[in-house]
Amino acid sequence: MSAANCHGGALAESGHVNLSGLKFVHIKADLITVEFLA
Repeated sequence: MSAANCHGGALAESGHVNLSGLKFVHIKADLITVEFLA
């Protein structure tokens, strides 16, 4: 998961990913993580 976060951060810095889209993906990843750990 941390590798995905780093990759997403790099994309955001280069301006290829729109911030709201990145936030949506991050929230979705958090929900998946919660379901996996539950």
